[in-house]
Amino acid sequence: MKLIKLNDVVGVFCQDEEKQRDIIGEFVLNKYPNELTQKAIVSDLKQFSLWLKEKFQKSVFEVKAYELGVYRKHLIDLGYAVGSVNRKLSSLKAFYRYLHEVDFNKVNVAQYLGLIKNRCKVGSTPAFSQNQLKKLFESFNEDKLNDLRDKVIVAIAFFCAARVSAVLNLKFDDVLNEASGLKLRLKEKGGKIRFLHCNSEILAPTLLKYLNTIDFKDGYLFRGFRINKGFTEKRLDRQSCHSMIKRRSKNLNLPKKFSMHSFRATFATSWLEKNYSIDSLQKIGGWENLDTVKRYDRNNQEASVSEMELMKI
Repeated sequence: MKLIKLNDVVGVFCQDEEKQRDIIGEFVLNKYPNELTQKAIVSDLKQFSLWLKEKFQKSVFEVKAYELGVYRKHLIDLGYAVGSVNRKLSSLKAFYRYLHEVDFNKVNVAQYLGLIKNRCKVGSTPAFSQNQLKKLFESFNEDKLNDLRDKVIVAIAFFCAARVSAVLNLKFDDVLNEASGLKLRLKEKGGKIRFLHCNSEILAPTLLKYLNTIDFKDGYLFRGFRINKGFTEKRLDRQSCHSMIKRRSKNLNLPKKFSMHSFRATFATSWLEKNYSIDSLQKIGGWENLDTVKRYDRNNQEASVSEMELMKI
């Protein structure tokens, strides 16, 4: 994130106090080196600031503890998913904890701001069936550069259980050609790095074909594409990826619910359906919490038809 963009947003929070502007800048830029995280934090703070100004005619530096609770209920009433509410609240908790740490505030007003407990036992991210996934992979025309690019992206998202940000951040030097085959160095959120072997059936050959076909050899692997003009200089963005999946799902008469994250969910669900090691799955996907991984174990969470028919009157 460029500082000039941050300053534009900071103006929403505090227009006059230079010290307050500096604190927001230090909080966002120093504590969160990842650009996507910076944008998310700023977006959450901006949303809270606008609500606070409209509701209580206050700035984020004048908030009371109970007003944070009112905002929590406001987010719930708006219909945000539990994960989205908790992310927004976590941004506020981190901000007010920082204000207390740097002695701007004598107390941490968000100390007792509680997150929502997610009681969902089964993962809610929709997963492709095997037939749907096969149908999708067969729909790519590898003679078209943008189709070839998209097939590689989908293959990495599925076979590496990768988040879309990790896929789009891949650069040429993240493709490692080793004796055991191709490997990818995936840079995940929080600065974590995963090294994963490329599936030899689809991912590795498609990736090699892509690398040998494109006319650029450095920087980001996946760039924007314009019909009749070819690849652009800019990295492909997340929204374009999600739009690509929506468009292809529609053309193949697949449900509208699928997104880029569905490939990660599909890998986890398929892995556990085959009774493979859940510990290995956690390592492959880079999940920190084993409970999160267990949500993809839909077989263990849902009673089968045969089990439900055991009870007789």
